[in-house]
Amino acid sequence: MLKNVEIKLRENETLEDLMIDGLKIIQNKNLYRFSSDAVLLSRFADYRKGDKVADFCSGSGIVGLHYYALHKNVKEVCLFELQACLSEMAERTVEYDGLKDKVKCFNMPVQRLLFAHTLQPAL
Repeated sequence: MLKNVEIKLRENETLEDLMIDGLKIIQNKNLYRFSSDAVLLSRFADYRKGDKVADFCSGSGIVGLHYYALHKNVKEVCLFELQACLSEMAERTVEYDGLKDKVKCFNMPVQRLLFAHTLQPAL
C-alpha cells in the first residue's frame, strides 16, 4: 500500500487531516465540505469481518473513508457518487491515502446498481 503519494491540488482544493491513521481527504472550498456529523455517522453502522460496505451519495468520501479507518477488517468499501467532480475528488483521495485495494469509487446514479452485474471503479 503506497501511502501519501504526491498529489497536485486543484484550484480551491485543500487537503484536510482526518486525524485517524494519518489519512487525509481532498476538499473543495466551493463544494460541500464535511463536518463532524459525517465523522459521527461513520461510527453508527455495524459490520462483520469480511463485509463489503457501501456509502451511497458519498460526496468526497468522508463517511466511507472514516468507516474504513475505524474498521479495517471489512473486505472493501465502495463509494457511490453521482456528481463526477466529487467522485473524482474521492478517487484522488483514495489514491493519495494508498487505499485503492480497499476503497473503490463509482461515479454513477444509485438506481443503476439494480442493473449492474459487475461494477468497475471510476477512472
